[in-house]
Parts: sequence; structure tokens; C-alpha cells
Amino acid sequence: IGAPQWLIAAYFLLNTALVVVLQGRASRGSDQPFTAVRLIARAALAVAAAAALFTVAGRSSTLAIVAILAGVAVYTAAELWHSAASFGLGAELAPDGAQGEYQATFGTGISAARVVAPLVLVPLVDRPDGRGWWLVAAGFFCLSLTTSLVLRPLVAAAQKRLDSDAVAS
Repeated sequence: IGAPQWLIAAYFLLNTALVVVLQGRASRGSDQPFTAVRLIARAALAVAAAAALFTVAGRSSTLAIVAILAGVAVYTAAELWHSAASFGLGAELAPDGAQGEYQATFGTGISAARVVAPLVLVPLVDRPDGRGWWLVAAGFFCLSLTTSLVLRPLVAAAQKRLDSDAVAS
């Protein structure tokens, strides 16, 4: 895309600064399961927006700087919302005494995603026409729409189970 090499350092600097400054604010409400579901849906929508910005970056070198830095900011917001919400769900919905097992299972899923995602995404987005980024954007947009539909009933069932366990104790 013809973007300058210093943009890589700016990317990491911006991401790190935003995480340090916004982490507390972005995690507000993540300890409430239904708020966490909304944060996960919002994160998927933000990833879709970031992917669209990364697509635009391939159009010109001048536009690349602005689009990439904007995409990094939006992606960082998604990263913060998703991590806070997913840890919140894992902590709040785990039965007493089983939080470690739930967090370990969650960690296994993250590790699997870190292995599989590059195998799927790199060939998809490493195309000169930019269509791969649009597919990523469309996929995450659809994910943001379906997240609440899928997670809300699961969260409600888990809360009901936890409430009945608390009453039985």
C-alpha cells in the first residue's frame, strides 16, 4: 500500500496508549452478564468497522496512514470490550468453586483461536484487491447481529442455574 515503515511503530504506540488510558472505562459493566453480551456484540461491530478501514487503506499511501491509525483505534476499542466482557462472563457465570476450570476452558479457546485465525485470515486478507478485508468486515458485522440472539438465552439459562444453586445451598 505504500505506507511508511514508521507506521508500524505508530500502530503499536497508539494501541498501547489507548489500552492504558481506556481499559477501565471500556470494562464498565462487564461484570453484569447481559451488559457483557452487549459489549461482545459491540466489539464484533467494531472489528467489522476496523476491517473496512483497513480495506480503505489500500487505496492510496496518504489515505493509508489515516485509515490504518483510525482502524487501529477502532480495533483497540473492540479488543478492550471483548476481553472485559468475555472475562466478565466467565467469572460471573461460573459456579462457585469452578471459576478456575471455566477460565482454563476459556483460555484454551483463545489459544485455539490464536492458532487457527492466522491460517484462515492471512490468506484471506493478503490480497491486492482488498476483498478479503471486506469479507472479514461482513463476517464480523453478521457476528455482531447474531451475538445477542445466541448469547442472551445462554446467559439467562446460566443465571437461572446459578440462582437455583444459590437457593438450594
